[in-house]
Amino acid sequence: RAAFHPDVFVWCSLCIVVAAIPLFKQLTYRDAFTEFDCGSMTHMAEAMWRDWFRRSGIPRSDFKKILDCGEWVELHPGSSVPMFSTSEEAVAAAAEALEGKASYGDVYYYVV
Repeated sequence: RAAFHPDVFVWCSLCIVVAAIPLFKQLTYRDAFTEFDCGSMTHMAEAMWRDWFRRSGIPRSDFKKILDCGEWVELHPGSSVPMFSTSEEAVAAAAEALEGKASYGDVYYYVV
């Protein structure tokens, strides 16, 4: 007959709890309730999320955080695309370009 070892029981219980809590959270998480509120561009945000989800598997809640950090810019053909957030930075980058140092700007675009 085997003896009862409390330390084995405690460690097994802790291992099960540590593995079960994230599993329960993952199985009960409902990302489908996350909505993108982008005004007239909501349909574009939905299409963009579907494209990103197919390529990387990004959840809707994480994509919403990305959308909250950015803004929608609509440009017409032939218009210039600003690469710097302020004109002072653009002037400083032009001066660096004359010295041979490349600067590509601090504004990033995702073209839809």
